Amino acid sequence: MLHRPLCSLVVLSLLTAMATACSVTEQRLVGTWRVDVDATLALEPETLILSAVEQRTRKTLLRKFLGPATYEFTTDGRTVVSVADRRTEGTYEIRRQEDDFMVLGLTDGDRVRDVRVDFTGDGLIIEDNRRRIALTRR
Repeated sequence: MLHRPLCSLVVLSLLTAMATACSVTEQRLVGTWRVDVDATLALEPETLILSAVEQRTRKTLLRKFLGPATYEFTTDGRTVVSVADRRTEGTYEIRRQEDDFMVLGLTDGDRVRDVRVDFTGDGLIIEDNRRRIALTRR
Protein backbone atom coordinates (compact mmCIF):
# COMPACT_ATOMS: atom_id res chain seq x y z
CA MET A 1 0.00 0.00 0.00
CA LEU A 2 1.33 3.43 -0.94
CA HIS A 3 1.91 5.97 1.76
CA ARG A 4 -0.13 9.14 1.65
CA PRO A 5 2.78 11.44 0.63
CA LEU A 6 3.76 9.07 -2.18
CA CYS A 7 0.13 8.87 -3.39
CA SER A 8 -0.08 12.66 -3.39
CA LEU A 9 3.13 12.90 -5.39
CA VAL A 10 1.86 10.34 -7.96
CA VAL A 11 -1.49 12.13 -8.32
CA LEU A 12 0.21 15.53 -8.65
CA SER A 13 2.58 14.15 -11.29
CA LEU A 14 -0.31 12.66 -13.28
CA LEU A 15 -2.30 15.90 -13.12
CA THR A 16 0.72 17.92 -14.24
CA ALA A 17 1.34 15.54 -17.14
CA MET A 18 -2.32 15.72 -18.18
CA ALA A 19 -2.34 19.53 -18.05
CA THR A 20 0.84 19.71 -20.11
CA ALA A 21 -0.45 17.21 -22.67
CA CYS A 22 -3.71 19.10 -23.07
CA SER A 23 -1.96 22.41 -23.56
CA VAL A 24 0.44 21.22 -26.28
CA THR A 25 -2.29 21.36 -28.96
CA GLU A 26 -3.50 24.71 -27.67
CA GLN A 27 0.07 26.06 -27.78
CA ARG A 28 0.07 25.36 -31.52
CA LEU A 29 -2.98 27.64 -31.82
CA VAL A 30 -1.76 30.54 -29.69
CA GLY A 31 -0.26 33.44 -31.63
CA THR A 32 -1.03 35.80 -34.48
CA TRP A 33 -1.96 34.39 -37.88
CA ARG A 34 -2.43 35.99 -41.28
CA VAL A 35 -4.57 34.79 -44.18
CA ASP A 36 -2.70 32.86 -46.89
CA VAL A 37 -4.70 33.84 -49.98
CA ASP A 38 -3.09 31.30 -52.34
CA ALA A 39 -3.63 28.41 -49.92
CA THR A 40 -7.21 29.57 -49.25
CA LEU A 41 -7.96 29.58 -52.98
CA ALA A 42 -6.50 26.09 -53.29
CA LEU A 43 -9.01 24.89 -50.67
CA GLU A 44 -11.98 25.99 -52.78
CA PRO A 45 -13.09 23.32 -55.27
CA GLU A 46 -14.82 25.88 -57.48
CA THR A 47 -11.42 27.46 -58.19
CA LEU A 48 -10.61 24.49 -60.44
CA ILE A 49 -13.39 25.29 -62.90
CA LEU A 50 -12.64 29.00 -63.21
CA SER A 51 -10.83 30.41 -66.21
CA ALA A 52 -7.40 31.96 -65.68
CA VAL A 53 -8.92 35.45 -65.80
CA GLU A 54 -11.60 34.51 -63.26
CA GLN A 55 -8.95 32.96 -60.99
CA ARG A 56 -6.85 36.16 -61.09
CA THR A 57 -9.95 38.26 -60.36
CA ARG A 58 -10.90 36.03 -57.44
CA LYS A 59 -7.36 36.16 -56.11
CA THR A 60 -7.32 39.97 -56.37
CA LEU A 61 -10.62 40.21 -54.48
CA LEU A 62 -9.48 37.81 -51.77
CA ARG A 63 -6.22 39.74 -51.37
CA LYS A 64 -8.17 42.97 -51.04
CA PHE A 65 -10.66 41.69 -48.45
CA LEU A 66 -8.88 38.86 -46.65
CA GLY A 67 -5.22 39.54 -47.40
CA PRO A 68 -4.69 42.06 -44.61
CA ALA A 69 -6.76 40.00 -42.13
CA THR A 70 -5.15 38.62 -38.98
CA TYR A 71 -6.40 36.20 -36.34
CA GLU A 72 -4.97 36.21 -32.84
CA PHE A 73 -5.47 33.52 -30.20
CA THR A 74 -4.13 34.19 -26.70
CA THR A 75 -3.24 31.82 -23.87
CA ASP A 76 -6.08 33.17 -21.74
CA GLY A 77 -8.79 32.24 -24.28
CA ARG A 78 -9.21 35.57 -26.06
CA THR A 79 -9.44 36.14 -29.81
CA VAL A 80 -8.91 39.20 -31.94
CA VAL A 81 -9.82 39.21 -35.63
CA SER A 82 -8.68 42.25 -37.60
CA VAL A 83 -9.87 42.88 -41.14
CA ALA A 84 -9.00 46.23 -42.71
CA ASP A 85 -10.02 48.79 -40.08
CA ARG A 86 -12.41 46.49 -38.18
CA ARG A 87 -11.28 44.71 -35.05
CA THR A 88 -13.49 42.09 -33.43
CA GLU A 89 -12.62 40.79 -29.98
CA GLY A 90 -14.03 37.65 -28.44
CA THR A 91 -13.21 34.49 -26.59
CA TYR A 92 -12.65 30.86 -27.45
CA GLU A 93 -13.17 27.62 -25.60
CA ILE A 94 -11.71 24.30 -26.71
CA ARG A 95 -14.63 21.92 -27.10
CA ARG A 96 -12.72 19.03 -28.62
CA GLN A 97 -9.09 18.41 -29.49
CA GLU A 98 -7.03 15.77 -31.21
CA ASP A 99 -3.41 15.79 -32.37
CA ASP A 100 -4.12 17.45 -35.71
CA PHE A 101 -7.34 19.42 -35.13
CA MET A 102 -9.58 21.03 -32.55
CA VAL A 103 -13.10 22.39 -32.37
CA LEU A 104 -13.43 25.79 -30.78
CA GLY A 105 -16.49 27.49 -29.40
CA LEU A 106 -16.01 31.11 -30.50
CA THR A 107 -17.92 33.98 -28.94
CA ASP A 108 -17.85 37.53 -30.28
CA GLY A 109 -20.54 39.84 -29.06
CA ASP A 110 -23.84 37.94 -29.06
CA ARG A 111 -22.66 35.43 -31.66
CA VAL A 112 -21.55 31.95 -30.56
CA ARG A 113 -20.41 29.35 -33.08
CA ASP A 114 -18.31 26.23 -33.43
CA VAL A 115 -15.24 26.44 -35.63
CA ARG A 116 -12.97 23.59 -36.68
CA VAL A 117 -9.23 24.29 -36.72
CA ASP A 118 -6.95 21.88 -38.60
CA PHE A 119 -3.19 22.02 -38.04
CA THR A 120 -1.21 21.71 -41.28
CA GLY A 121 2.54 21.71 -40.90
CA ASP A 122 3.25 25.31 -39.91
CA GLY A 123 -0.25 26.62 -40.69
CA LEU A 124 -3.92 26.39 -39.78
CA ILE A 125 -7.13 25.90 -41.70
CA ILE A 126 -10.17 27.42 -40.03
CA GLU A 127 -13.55 26.10 -41.14
CA ASP A 128 -16.57 28.18 -40.28
CA ASN A 129 -19.95 27.47 -41.90
CA ARG A 130 -18.31 25.42 -44.67
CA ARG A 131 -15.95 28.29 -45.52
CA ARG A 132 -12.29 27.33 -45.17
CA ILE A 133 -9.51 29.87 -44.65
CA ALA A 134 -5.81 28.99 -44.61
CA LEU A 135 -3.62 30.86 -42.13
CA THR A 136 0.14 31.09 -41.61
CA ARG A 137 2.02 32.49 -38.62
CA ARG A 138 2.64 36.17 -38.80
